[in-house]
Amino acid sequence: RWDRWHLVLALGVAAGVGVCLFTSLFTHLRGPLDSALTYLPWLRRAGGDSPHLHPWTFYFDRLFSYQAPRGPFWSEGFLGLLALVGMGAALTGRGLGLASVAFARFLTFHTLAIAGVYTLIPYKTPWCLLNFLLPLALLAGLGAAVVIQRARSRGVLAGAALVLAIGGSHLAWQAWRVSHDPAVQRTNPYAYSQTLPHLVELAERIKAIASVSPDGGRTEVKVVVPASDYWPLPWYLRQLGNVWWLDALPENPYAPIVVVAARLQAALDEKSGKRHLSVGYYEQRPGEFLELYVEFELWKRFVETLPRPKDDG
Repeated sequence: RWDRWHLVLALGVAAGVGVCLFTSLFTHLRGPLDSALTYLPWLRRAGGDSPHLHPWTFYFDRLFSYQAPRGPFWSEGFLGLLALVGMGAALTGRGLGLASVAFARFLTFHTLAIAGVYTLIPYKTPWCLLNFLLPLALLAGLGAAVVIQRARSRGVLAGAALVLAIGGSHLAWQAWRVSHDPAVQRTNPYAYSQTLPHLVELAERIKAIASVSPDGGRTEVKVVVPASDYWPLPWYLRQLGNVWWLDALPENPYAPIVVVAARLQAALDEKSGKRHLSVGYYEQRPGEFLELYVEFELWKRFVETLPRPKDDG
């Protein structure tokens, strides 16, 4: 029976637990307010204040018909087809066997609502589709069960089982391929603005150069990348204690080690009269390069530590 006091008690307990946690046991009284304000940046992104703006078909293109240049065709259309069968059975209440009609309908409306909202929001990244891909997969499993249960003869049952086996094998092969191929390949429909292995090479090179500097781990490093798009470099360089993160070239951009976004065309080697050298380009993300500059004397000291090539003569 409905009892409003049970609702009041439940909301009171929930509020009490929330206040305790968000205030860190009453040591940060602004915590509950911050827990609400944290959504404001994401609301602005959802409204279009973001570089990740895509048409409404973005998610469905990646799920059902995706092919990168010179890459294989990718489709989880079989999953979508079975999900439609499951939705139809949920709405009509037929062919569900022992499955809960109420839960099947909940999955249907939940999937449609989440997919609709994410489709209408201009901000889109592939990982967002996971929010409706999971219930879609559950509906596909329900659809597969419906197909088997509705088979009226052995011949139809064998044909349905064969189709399900072929479709399932295709999905399994795609899952195997995407799990064993490098995750950063552009042919992967879920790879998007991904960090490339070159960034790890850059971080290792910076730390190796700093190790031969008189200041060691305190060697000054300046990283200049517009729009604060330097992550995850702060993680890779966390052992260094004197790294400056800048979003524009300062009046004095020089330091023993400088990393600059290539699109800024810094030309620090020419501007410094070769007191700094450009020693390499590293691709941070697809089409985005970082240029490494090193003070001449420091670079010379580093090169002297490198293994000498063997003399084949």
